[in-house]
Amino acid sequence: MHGYNATAFSYLIGMTGFDADPAVRSCPIDAAATAVRWIETSRIVHVQTETRLSDALAREHAIRFRTAEVSRSARHYVLENAILDSDSLLLVQDGAVLPETAYMLPPRHAGGFDADPDRLIRVTADEDIVIGCNNASMGYQHWLAQCLPAIDWCLSRPRTRPARLAVPTLPRWQEETLELLGYQDVPRLILQPGRHYLFPHVEYCDFLNDSTMFGICRSRIETARRMLAGIPFMPLPHRILYVPGPSRVNGPISNAAEVRDLMRQSGAFVVDDRPTHVAERINLFRQADVVIGPHCAGLTDIMFCRPGTLLWEWVPTQPLNLSMNRLARSAGLDYWGDVLGPDPAVPGRFLFDIPTLACGLQQIAQRPRRKTPRGRDDRPAPLCLAGTPADEILFAFESLGDNCEFGLVQRYCGIEPLGLLRLAGFHAPVEQRLSRLTEALRRGFDGLGTPDTIKHFFTPHGPPREFMIHELVYDLHFHSGVHEDEIAPDAIPRRESRRLTFLRRKTSCCGLSRLTGSTHREPRNV
Repeated sequence: MHGYNATAFSYLIGMTGFDADPAVRSCPIDAAATAVRWIETSRIVHVQTETRLSDALAREHAIRFRTAEVSRSARHYVLENAILDSDSLLLVQDGAVLPETAYMLPPRHAGGFDADPDRLIRVTADEDIVIGCNNASMGYQHWLAQCLPAIDWCLSRPRTRPARLAVPTLPRWQEETLELLGYQDVPRLILQPGRHYLFPHVEYCDFLNDSTMFGICRSRIETARRMLAGIPFMPLPHRILYVPGPSRVNGPISNAAEVRDLMRQSGAFVVDDRPTHVAERINLFRQADVVIGPHCAGLTDIMFCRPGTLLWEWVPTQPLNLSMNRLARSAGLDYWGDVLGPDPAVPGRFLFDIPTLACGLQQIAQRPRRKTPRGRDDRPAPLCLAGTPADEILFAFESLGDNCEFGLVQRYCGIEPLGLLRLAGFHAPVEQRLSRLTEALRRGFDGLGTPDTIKHFFTPHGPPREFMIHELVYDLHFHSGVHEDEIAPDAIPRRESRRLTFLRRKTSCCGLSRLTGSTHREPRNV
């Protein structure tokens, strides 16, 4: 049985409410890939837009709507000899499931899958296969915000072999989105139910899981702007759009008819759930000044709005979904947030607060109306990822040996600096760690790296389990980065002795020339 890491799996698909089998094997996709390309690196983002929350929303959730954060990174992976299960869309390589592909996995596939020779289709090695779908790709939001960016950024890269797009049979509206990007003639591999596909060369993007859905990610907006470039500008009079839903996740709205009437009286245009032509819908949003609606997939079209457009979203708080807020901030939109409360009379239904809605509409009527550009000049200027990249900022810091957390944050941002204490921690009570550090620095880490002072133990997760190191002179615990199937246990002391000796010399020669940092939150007197 093939499987995946339970922790990674729970992170990716915790919303489905079931657990993975921790006994089955997994491999991180970046370790399995033969090449990894950064589409977008994490950056410190200061969004210069308005964010206004109702009292009810701000009281408990204000920190989650903060106006400055690190943007999400997005990567493109090239894999060799991987097997795709068409029913679960899990990728397996060398018997290990790649957990990043376990997005919204159906419960019946929680145990992974065994490659069945009778169901296996071997794909030619003369083509690059681009995976362009996930388990939610038939949904409007998931197709626009996840699948299309994955397809776009994969197909737009230089390559030495022709590409073939792996997707199921697509409905007409999805075909139209591919036409807007110019990919309508790319050859297809239509995924058939119940099949396993062996791909000599296959490509996967982070967009296809939820790693970019709930954060600021500018590369998704670049795909939207490339789509806009293919749509002729058609002037429309609609300044305010109301998107009524429906939401199959949150439940129906009891006073939906009253809300529609109020919107029409205020001059808002009510947008159909999905018009016949996607281009017509995009043309509505590209010219809008204000978009209002309950949290629903139909709001995804705000990615086509111009910077400065206002999104007024009404969100249920159980559960609170920030995907539209993050999409609005990625596109440079202003954001108002209000609570869509439960209907006390009918469980499972929701209510708009009509007085709050009417008051807000009056305020919107007083907002200055922007001049709508005419012709093809309505396209926004190219995105500028302003600010210092997060990897440059984090490279300036050196971990002080509290634990491995800061080193893993550096890895998340795409950097792997050499540092003696980067992934290490003093195995001592918190209040003793600073004195342990200063004593080790005073001694220049003398005696560190002697083979007989290096012991190992295993992480509890696996198989395969990672070797953890216990250094006895300074009582350090740290990751080795190697697993039990990669090296013999008796080779660990010699390997770690060479590594520690090198890093000790590096620390002695260079000193702690970079800024130092600790993840511990209690005040210190240094």
